[in-house]
Amino acid sequence: NISARLNDTIPKKAPSLFLIDAQENQLKGLKNLIEGVATNIIIKPSVQGAITHLNGKPIDEIEIDKGSEWAVRSHRRLSYAAHIPELVAVSKGKWWDVSYNGKPLVSLDEGLSDGLKVGIGDEITFNIMGKVIEAEIANLRKVDYSSFNINFAVIFSGGVLDQFPKSYFVTLKVDD
Repeated sequence: NISARLNDTIPKKAPSLFLIDAQENQLKGLKNLIEGVATNIIIKPSVQGAITHLNGKPIDEIEIDKGSEWAVRSHRRLSYAAHIPELVAVSKGKWWDVSYNGKPLVSLDEGLSDGLKVGIGDEITFNIMGKVIEAEIANLRKVDYSSFNINFAVIFSGGVLDQFPKSYFVTLKVDD
């Protein structure tokens, strides 16, 4: 049955609770609520944006692999990080320095990169709340969505998305 199949395939360390769209003013209360009850608490910022161009060419003029069309159909959840997040496996390129402050860089899901036919050094343009942001692909990551951890197809270098309104994804583990 489906319950047995899920129990056999979900990693034992998978989060037991997922919170989506937690607001910044809720985080302190949330932390107080789960303190001592939950472990493996992970909180990641999220901003919504749409991919509009690849290497300067409008997205609607580019042939995208069927399996990657989801990424350009509507707005995506994007995140940002100065430090390489725990459990992230860079497969090509390298993560930016913590103090990096240049042109916006992105880390892209390796499968999405293949489907969009882009790679390291290519340019990807986003519309985030009406603001156009051109970023260079700095690295590719192997993303295992079956881990049930917080995974974003696109992660920006630190400082790029700080000014935008954001919400947070939260995962945590409760043993009982």
